[in-house]
Order: sequence, then C-alpha cells, then structure tokens
Amino acid sequence: VFEELKKPSSAPATAPSGPDLADVQYASYLVNGKSAGDPWTLQVEPGESVRLRVTGAGASTYFRVSVDEHPLEITHVNGPAVEPVAVDEFLIGPGEGYDARIRIKKPGSYTLHAVTQAGDAQALGVIHTPGVKPSPNTSIPKPAKRALKLDMLRAIAPTTLPAGKRRDLRIVLGGDMKNYVWTMNGQDFPKADPLLI
Repeated sequence: VFEELKKPSSAPATAPSGPDLADVQYASYLVNGKSAGDPWTLQVEPGESVRLRVTGAGASTYFRVSVDEHPLEITHVNGPAVEPVAVDEFLIGPGEGYDARIRIKKPGSYTLHAVTQAGDAQALGVIHTPGVKPSPNTSIPKPAKRALKLDMLRAIAPTTLPAGKRRDLRIVLGGDMKNYVWTMNGQDFPKADPLLI
C-alpha cells in the first residue's frame, strides 16, 4: 500500500510552472505504513516467486513502481486478471491496484521503489533473502525504458456488457486547480445530482 503521510507539509502551489505532478508536498511517503527511514521488509527464499498486490492509497500522488534488478510481471489490474506482461516499472495512481509477480533470482537485498511521478521523492520497501541484511537503496531510479503502457494490457475474461437493456450516461469531468474543486457535469460533491442506475 503506497500512500502519503497524512499531514501535508505545505499548502498547494497557486501557479505551477511546469507539469502539475506534485503541487501538494507531503512530509513523507509510505509503504505499508512505513517511511523510507524505517522501510517495510519482506524475506523470501532465492528462486521464490512473490506476488505483490500494490494499492495506490494516497490522496493525490502517482508512483512509478520498480524493484531493483527484477522485472515485474503484471497479472491483474484493478482486480481482473490480464494476460501477464513483463515490464521494469509501472505507474499507479490513487485508488488503483496492480498485482505484480517477481521471482527473486539469487540471494541479496532488493529495494522496492515507489517514486513520485515528479521524481523528487520516494517510498521504499526491501525484499531480501535469509541471512542477508535488508539494505535499502535510497537512490531514485531513472524512469525505465520498459514501462507499462495501457495498450499492453489484454483482459483474460470478456469485458463487454451482457446483452439486454442499455443506457449510456454522459459524464463531463471538470475542475478548478486554483480552488481544488472537481466537477462531474458541472456539479461538485456533495451539491450534485446523483447518477441513477
């Protein structure tokens, strides 16, 4: 579970100069409730396969996820299974979930990186084998060339709607960055008409 430390260290910037990737600065980023100073750890046997169920539990941060020296095989996205695809990193946003399988190749200590999309901070975890001290690699990895792209994903089960009565709903998303107000069809919660299904 990747998330921000609950209390932001500063208010949102009023006029971002570049891409709006990290206009809310947080005091720390966490993996399973643990900061990079005291990282979450997992001990596994050499040759063992591990399934990481990754949840983006933060309020506003997107993370680039990777494990040192190991490819990630994406097997599920937001619940449903997909045809497995091997990548070196994937991007996860708030409310998203990915299952990634890795096989620990040899004895050692391998850092799980969750780097903010802006690339200025990260949350850390350490996967290590018995007899090897968990040693976090605190350097921030550069974006991987073999990153997951949405068009690489293929569902295993059909995703089409079943036959029967159908109704389409038009939803226009909008917002106001200055005031942090987000809208659906011009209305913001809780002063919004429900979408009845």
